[in-house]
Amino acid sequence: VKMDKKGVVLVLVHVDDMCIAAKTQELVNKIKAVIRTLFKVCDLGGIKIFLGMEVRWQANRDIMLTQVVYIEQTLRKYGLIEAKPKATLMVPRAKTVEARTDDGRHHTI
Repeated sequence: VKMDKKGVVLVLVHVDDMCIAAKTQELVNKIKAVIRTLFKVCDLGGIKIFLGMEVRWQANRDIMLTQVVYIEQTLRKYGLIEAKPKATLMVPRAKTVEARTDDGRHHTI
């Protein structure tokens, strides 16, 4: 995260993937220029997929993250691509609680 009078820039890095987000393209370009002086990089343009999530820009400039491709690959892998979805009801505004297994591991339920 970089903050100055021009705005905030977020740089998300995971292994060899990087995503730069800022309010203006000028800020993004400045960060890219600095990164290019330090590392050999390949600019793939606007974000389409990051960490296995498809990134879509909505008309109102909201961002939608989906994992449809990952889900379909997983269903194919386990031979469940023809499985029919089933609604699973949940109590509205249900609270999750932390639980421990007998071996001390944490789970959220």
